[in-house]
Amino acid sequence: MVSFKGPSFPFQISPVTGSVEVAVMNDSGDTTLLRQSIIQIIGTITKERVMEKYFGTSLMSLVFEQNDEVTWNILRTEIMKSLLLWEPRIAVSQININPDVDAGTITVGIVYTVKRTNKQDEFAFSI
Repeated sequence: MVSFKGPSFPFQISPVTGSVEVAVMNDSGDTTLLRQSIIQIIGTITKERVMEKYFGTSLMSLVFEQNDEVTWNILRTEIMKSLLLWEPRIAVSQININPDVDAGTITVGIVYTVKRTNKQDEFAFSI
């Protein structure tokens, strides 16, 4: 069985071992590492990382924009573009935008397939 390991996000030190907590993605379907990677990509502002200035998204620039179809399409495009570029282990099949205009929030649902296992998963977050 092939597995991928990486530091957990957010970065944590194990209270038991004193070493860096590790997230694992393996063929059994555990997608913790992938989900953490998606969070890092979406939550990082473009140009925030000195050595990878194009890593991340420009979602923060949309926070005070109108909660309308134009913003939703920009949001969808920005997420798709960033995940295609920075997360090659997945194939995004759908990005659902569910606005709550009264509350001024948007729930984003990302449906993707893990390429290695061909299993579909979904990740949702609100902004």
